[in-house]
Amino acid sequence: MKYKNLIKINVLLILIFIQGCSYLDTEKIGRVLSTDYYELDTTPKDAERYQCDQNKQFFLKDIKSDNQKIDKWIIFKNKEYRLIQSEPGAYENELIILVVDNLTAYIKPKKPELEEFSFSNCNRVSLK
Repeated sequence: MKYKNLIKINVLLILIFIQGCSYLDTEKIGRVLSTDYYELDTTPKDAERYQCDQNKQFFLKDIKSDNQKIDKWIIFKNKEYRLIQSEPGAYENELIILVVDNLTAYIKPKKPELEEFSFSNCNRVSLK
């Protein structure tokens, strides 16, 4: 008698769990558990992409500043910095200087130990 009640309870719980599974989005679960490779688009919204020598790249995004100048937000793979407009076509902060001339640009570090910020022969790439 004791086991019959236990079996009935287990069967009831199994039916409840099966009913609950019908509400799961199996397509999303399948994507999470699959071993397929999905490439994420990491392009910042409303940004310009520049491709440089040595297969380096960065993104530029305009920021409106208080004094009617347009500063830049420079976005690297793992870092982002605000650059203040120092003169037309030139932007800088305490680490780097960015010079933009129409469709080309280059970046030079302000200190020799920041050589990873040296970007040369950068061309703007049109984003789709």
